[in-house]
Amino acid sequence: MFSIPLVILTIPFLIYKWNSASFELTPLGASIFLFTIATILSLSFLIHPYGDEKSYIGTFKFLSNAISYIIFIKLFSSMKKIKQLWWIMFIGFALEAIVSIQFRFSFKEAVRTYGTVGDPNVLALFFLPPFFLLLSLLFVQDKLRNNLIYLLLLALFGTTIMYSFSRGQLVALFLTGGIFFIRKKKFMLFFVFLLISGLAFYLSLPEWIRANFSLYTLIFKARPSSTLHRMYFAKSALRVFLDFPLFGVGSDTYRWVFIHYNTLDAATWSYVAHNTFLEILAGNGIIGFIPFILMFFFSLRNFEKAKTNFLKLKRFKDAAYAEGMFYGLLAFSLGMLTLSVQHKIVFWLLIALSTVLYRLSKVESQPNREIKAT
Repeated sequence: MFSIPLVILTIPFLIYKWNSASFELTPLGASIFLFTIATILSLSFLIHPYGDEKSYIGTFKFLSNAISYIIFIKLFSSMKKIKQLWWIMFIGFALEAIVSIQFRFSFKEAVRTYGTVGDPNVLALFFLPPFFLLLSLLFVQDKLRNNLIYLLLLALFGTTIMYSFSRGQLVALFLTGGIFFIRKKKFMLFFVFLLISGLAFYLSLPEWIRANFSLYTLIFKARPSSTLHRMYFAKSALRVFLDFPLFGVGSDTYRWVFIHYNTLDAATWSYVAHNTFLEILAGNGIIGFIPFILMFFFSLRNFEKAKTNFLKLKRFKDAAYAEGMFYGLLAFSLGMLTLSVQHKIVFWLLIALSTVLYRLSKVESQPNREIKAT
């Protein structure tokens, strides 16, 4: 409910900034703007039979997300502030990891880490961006003390991801890790990464799964209802999209529309589609889905360009930050294939930081250029 007054109070600010000389609408900013417009257009629920007034809540949430993007750009407008932010987050994630692992070993019946987040899948997803940022920082020549800290945190975060037993996030970890090492042409390190990660994951499994371990057992026998239901929810989300392909059924309203598509028993209830992209496709239609995908493309491109610019300036540590956040966002996007997390603050923070890093790298390479918003 706080999103409604936040949006209203921000409108004068947006009008002012639009007329400001320091305002520049970037491809990423335009994608966010078009996506926000699409969420408003998805309020056309009034003209289809499954409309629900709760669509207003989802729309205002997305408006708040767009506003947070602008706020983050203003708050973290320098490299020093970005590094301070990440070190604060590293400390917070380290405490969360310790709590999670302690929970895992304190309760014999617990097979997954939970921590204070509650959902082990979301917990693992949150740890992916800092994991890959630390991995990237390890490749920079730094003080031995710093490298040891990076390595310790990396092991701590990796262990937390493994013990989450979140299969979707583990796939995101392995795939992104593979891309990371292959692009660096560190093929031996890639195999070492797979070996250590695979062994750590295998040892994290409950004994009853290890006793008859196979890929089929891992996917369909470990938590069969979870896998099969997620597949069914994905299929239902596609059916919703095919019925309402242009504007969708309203932001975040798949959960309320699902009841009209559910052919299983009445007890089968989905709060979300368990796939962010299908959630957007069903809720906001094709006009929302396209700019949402473009947001990822332009954010990843910003990180890549920032890394290139920093390398030209021989600012290798800053380049490592840009590279680490590139892979962090890539892993996060892969994790979104099994979770509906379109409003998570880490996601919108990474998108905002991609804009800031790219702008900072351009300013440094072109000293007379002024940093501009969005």
